[in-house]
Amino acid sequence: MNPPRPPKLSGADLAAQLAGTSFARPAPATLPAPEPEPAPKPEPEPEQRKTPAQKAARSKGGRPAKAGAGGDALPVNVRLALEDHAELAKVAVELLVPGRPMPTVQDVVRGLVRGALKDHDALLKLVRKGGI
Repeated sequence: MNPPRPPKLSGADLAAQLAGTSFARPAPATLPAPEPEPAPKPEPEPEQRKTPAQKAARSKGGRPAKAGAGGDALPVNVRLALEDHAELAKVAVELLVPGRPMPTVQDVVRGLVRGALKDHDALLKLVRKGGI
């Protein structure tokens, strides 16, 4: 045996029942319409073109700015063979330090560049051996 269903309410009946609750909407006549204040127009600033470093320095979506974006960095795209990428990823795993984030392939390449700048002769030797 099913319990009896409550009767369906129309919109007006429902509004009448809710009129005494705290969820009731106040009548539009009781709220004064706020007068909009005219906002002062800002003077147009001369347009400045942003360099790639300036664009990279801005935070996007709550993420921190890219590393080295203080104006001294230049974005560079390097295409790596799949095997080269895998080998650099293995090096990244070897550089793992407990309590620190996993190094990326980009971190490994950045370390290679910085190390090469310190030991130019070793860089030349490695590049010549690599078969470029």
